[in-house]
Amino acid sequence: MDLVADIKQRLSVEDLVGQYVVLRKSGRNFKALCPFHSEKTPSFYISVEKQIAYCFGCQKGGDLFQFFQEVENADFPTALKALAEKAGLDYTQYHATTQRQGATKDEIRKLADVHDIAVTFFKNNLWDSEEGAKVLDYLRGRGMSDETIRAWNVGFSPDFPDEFYRTALQEGVNKTDLIASGIVIMKDMDGTNVFDRFRMRLMFPIQDGLGRVVAFGGRALKKGMEPKYLNSPETAAYKKSEILYGLFQAKNAIRAEHHVIMVEGYMDLIACHQAGICEAVATSGTALTSEHAKILKRLTDTFYLCFDNDNAGWEATKRAYLVLQAVEANVRVVTIPDGKDPADTLKISKEPFVAAIAGARPFFDVYLDREISAVTLTPERTLLILTESLSYIRAVQNKILQDIAIRALAGRLGVKEVVIYDELKRVAQQQKFKPLDKRAIEQQRESISNNTSNQLRRLRPEELILVCALQAPPRDNPAGPPTKVPDFFRELHESDFPDDLREIFVAMREVVMKSQDLTISHLAEQLEPQLMAKISFYCVYGEAMYSEVSLEIFEKDVQTALDKLLQNRKNVQLEALKRIIKSYQQEGKKSELIEALAQLREKLKN
Repeated sequence: MDLVADIKQRLSVEDLVGQYVVLRKSGRNFKALCPFHSEKTPSFYISVEKQIAYCFGCQKGGDLFQFFQEVENADFPTALKALAEKAGLDYTQYHATTQRQGATKDEIRKLADVHDIAVTFFKNNLWDSEEGAKVLDYLRGRGMSDETIRAWNVGFSPDFPDEFYRTALQEGVNKTDLIASGIVIMKDMDGTNVFDRFRMRLMFPIQDGLGRVVAFGGRALKKGMEPKYLNSPETAAYKKSEILYGLFQAKNAIRAEHHVIMVEGYMDLIACHQAGICEAVATSGTALTSEHAKILKRLTDTFYLCFDNDNAGWEATKRAYLVLQAVEANVRVVTIPDGKDPADTLKISKEPFVAAIAGARPFFDVYLDREISAVTLTPERTLLILTESLSYIRAVQNKILQDIAIRALAGRLGVKEVVIYDELKRVAQQQKFKPLDKRAIEQQRESISNNTSNQLRRLRPEELILVCALQAPPRDNPAGPPTKVPDFFRELHESDFPDDLREIFVAMREVVMKSQDLTISHLAEQLEPQLMAKISFYCVYGEAMYSEVSLEIFEKDVQTALDKLLQNRKNVQLEALKRIIKSYQQEGKKSELIEALAQLREKLKN
């Protein structure tokens, strides 16, 4: 465990908040007068289950650490030390492994030294042990040469509980630095039980921009072992959102080739470099972030996305495209024949992969190809594609590129460009604030349990559906309202959500589709801090709204919000269909017009 986790285990958010304000019991949770602004009616809500404190009035709060930083005007290291003391923990025996700010050069150097020792340990186990010989055979079977294996310092972690820990102590490394590195785990408070984090895994050292090893990625070698990929936790030297695997080796090639190739896995990345395609990089333990995009944008404007050819890979491609549009990148998609990944393709021959890069096409062209099937493009299918495409068009910052995308879409759908421009305007207007009525959700559930805040705003239906999703019970604890979370995440699309909520919806959907619980920790792996602030609000809001209501009311709210979103989508499609009909009339397309009119009549019936 790291210090942050141990503090949260010993100190609850209600205990901390109770040191600043008087708490009033409200069902399973607490209310209080806000410590951040003056008020007469309690608007500060403390969720015991979610361990979040949030003010509906001034929108301040968060978890244990965010609350302390806000109320004491403190930075994170100060909060860490103070809360460790409150929790009865010795700060000097720990080292923060998450969100650590302002690390000193000495701390970074010590972490680099620990990682260098680990690199040697894992390499020795690969090359000089009986089990390592089997792993070497596996790597060679995947197409890696011995020279490549050594160049990338690939290693092997044996299946022993603390072999690296004991080896490092013998090398003179102290326990504090070992725990700080994240390569070992402390299993108890007094530090007597320390174990290796990585066991029976293929080890890939992860370097920072200066070439220092700051973390590891470990691939499981046992069948059924979970997780398949295990990364080091964040440390003073390792921020997942800022480090890309292979970037140190790829920087010069990216500049020389004027583009970067993004792949998904360690093996894919190494296979590219082994084949002389050295402008390739991969993300490290997280999806592509805005920080990754900014770092790469300093080197090139052109990004080739070469992710897996399955549905998960396509979803990753679409999400990466949205992130990259924020930095106005030129995004092209690499499609490898037969659905193979880069490593498998390059193992056989370099030529098909090079040809796939040369034939890479703009994201939007690939998007349209994947969405427009070989069957007849019916008015209904046209509407669906048009509706879903708008979110990707709106993400384009450059108006010239946006115009090119609109013309491509119009050409493929056989509609006039003006129809798409009108729809863009209409969607922008519809996505402005629109509260969900239903008698203002029973007067905002009695203004959140008897006037929690007279400043509480009404939620849009898009927000309410996210709030309800966050109230789903954990999968290992079915107590609580059994929502149809997976069902409505399949029914909805990111185009149903406004710009300020789209990324939250996509992140939630990814978590749900991985059969994970919608928890703060799972979402924090994918969302940036400003979006996590909204998640905090939705968690607390949902607890206040639904902790004391019947399952019937909860399900009614879910259905009401879902119906509203689907009706909004239908309204957009109807308006688009009317414009398409007008376009067909003007162009004299009789057969298309007849089919579109029939489609319109059918939609008006439903």
